[in-house]
Amino acid sequence: MTFILYADKNKLIVRKRGPLTSGSVGVYPVRFEFSTDWEGLSRTAVFQADGEPVRMLLDESGACSIPREVLVKPGVRLKAGVYGVQGGEIVLPTIWADLGEILRGVTMPDGGTYPPTPELWEQALNGKGDALEYDGLNLSLLAGDKKLSTVQIAGGEGGVPAGGAAGQVLSKVDGVDYNTQWVDPPEGGGGGVDHEYIDNELLKKMDVFSVDPTLQFSANTRTAGGILGVTHPTKILTRAEYEALSEEDKNLPIVYVIQDNTVAPPDSFKPMVYSTEEQVVGTWIDGRPIYQRTVVFDTRSVNGSGIGTVLPEFGDQIEQIVDLFGTASGNNHTNFSVSWYEQIGSQVAIFNPMSSSPMMINGVVTAQYLKKGVVA
Repeated sequence: MTFILYADKNKLIVRKRGPLTSGSVGVYPVRFEFSTDWEGLSRTAVFQADGEPVRMLLDESGACSIPREVLVKPGVRLKAGVYGVQGGEIVLPTIWADLGEILRGVTMPDGGTYPPTPELWEQALNGKGDALEYDGLNLSLLAGDKKLSTVQIAGGEGGVPAGGAAGQVLSKVDGVDYNTQWVDPPEGGGGGVDHEYIDNELLKKMDVFSVDPTLQFSANTRTAGGILGVTHPTKILTRAEYEALSEEDKNLPIVYVIQDNTVAPPDSFKPMVYSTEEQVVGTWIDGRPIYQRTVVFDTRSVNGSGIGTVLPEFGDQIEQIVDLFGTASGNNHTNFSVSWYEQIGSQVAIFNPMSSSPMMINGVVTAQYLKKGVVA
């Protein structure tokens, strides 16, 4: 089953979802649909459960899969968000959407070992091109049948020297144009990792100068001003630094030119902080603040049908409930999610999904809501 989420400007609405089990890998496709506010924006989905958020680049179809890293731990809730980028800046983040509790899955006998979800820079590079075409004069990078870029290859027999062994790459002999030879690829060096900058911003801010079709990154050597672990020496520079290079350095097979190295992750995607005190956690589509409070209760009789049981701790000034989630346990020690709720007047009320009759339960419930009389 495909999860379907709709981004109405900065509000993210879950239109379709299903049960989630821990240990799942690549089996939960997600499709993001967008309002016209998102036209012209590059879009990145963000998933988070108990640990660090994992980001997935979205193509024109808005499709991706829930990454395995957020499905490791059972008993926690999975949430999703999406943000849009234009001109290298994050301009439109949504609020978080709740995808439900991760249920405990059957553990594989060997524990299950899988490669990690590619980071954003790897996802971006994987989507740039998938084949090369050479017509005797021009070398073109293709994505399917579409030509992404073309460079003219001059010199030698058709521009590429004869010989070479499997795994070898082209390297410049000196500063003379088209004077190349086949060499073994050097080992990548590294240090000074700035993952957030590379993942969120670098690939959207760079001008790429390259005639090398064998580009290979080394994940631990990605920092502005350093040397990337690629098949040729490669530098990342600002435009001013590039202009100051010698002509020999400018003739390196690959040079990345970036704007800056100071971009921080958006506040809207920092980990959520839970509190029994009321706090502002976001902004509604009309600019009003979204409030959040967590209520912890013991041995409380909660209805299973009819009229919900009011939780007075949330107060009596609620205009609209935006989201509610939580966990509880009954007197038979059964654990379950609290996801059935209603608004009675200006108060929050919940239901016990385990029985049609009132049941004594202990629980923790978090609600996000708009308050009466509060304007943008």
